[in-house]
Amino acid sequence: MNLLIAAIASLISVLGYSLISIYIGRVGQKYGAFWTGFWIQILGLPLTLLFLPIFGLKLSWGIYLLPIAIFGIFMSFVFILYCKVLSIGPVSIVQAISKLGVLITFLLAIIFFHETVTLFRILGGILIIAGAIMVSVDVKSLANKKIKLLTKAVPLALLQAVASGILFVILGIGVKYFDGFSTSVGTRLFTVPTFIFISLTQTSSKKLHIGSSWKILFFIAFLDVVSFILYNLSVQTYQISFASIMQGTIPVATAIISYLFFKERLSLSQRVGILIAVLGAISLGM
Repeated sequence: MNLLIAAIASLISVLGYSLISIYIGRVGQKYGAFWTGFWIQILGLPLTLLFLPIFGLKLSWGIYLLPIAIFGIFMSFVFILYCKVLSIGPVSIVQAISKLGVLITFLLAIIFFHETVTLFRILGGILIIAGAIMVSVDVKSLANKKIKLLTKAVPLALLQAVASGILFVILGIGVKYFDGFSTSVGTRLFTVPTFIFISLTQTSSKKLHIGSSWKILFFIAFLDVVSFILYNLSVQTYQISFASIMQGTIPVATAIISYLFFKERLSLSQRVGILIAVLGAISLGM
């Protein structure tokens, strides 16, 4: 039963983050990476608190609040770093490398939380990561680029992947001690002040006025809130390694949604990658 709940929560979370990845580009081009993230977090805190009557709050001061604080503060910088790396590109290389963060979380969770390791789970993790990379990488586009350009963003992308992989394991400590929703609230209590502090160092303040974009920003922030709560619920009810690897299917879900609803084409390698990732998800569930 716990596995079923975790699987459903993870699946909905993946769909939410997939929609975010589709829509966030429109806002990011207008406001820039930092201010887009700023508004998502600012709007995300009150939206998270709307779910308080449903889940209740079990957050308290103490040593176990430290992992949540570490995640909330440092994940803000990791997010900004990720957006910076995306601006350097190529996007397909950056997204492929970012999947290493999921793999790091998977391995560290098994080591430090002594989570169950089976042949099916290892095979599922490998297939999901491999499939996600195949879906992310635009082979035809990369073939026309120089090696120097391809490797320009690699060091920062690796740093971002390793940092995020470690931070999500740290987040798991808070989830296991408190609960998924309380951890979501606690994280934003540290992320929002961090973004506000960083905003004071920005030279331009005109991006504080979101104007007509408030609807799509509100939509993205709401999806982010729901997806994060459900990810933490998956960690709470089952295992960090399972929830983290399921997040690796986000590029796959994004490609499928883009194909079905936005009529974007899928290359042969992307189609094969989707099939491999689906087989990996089935293996992970077994």
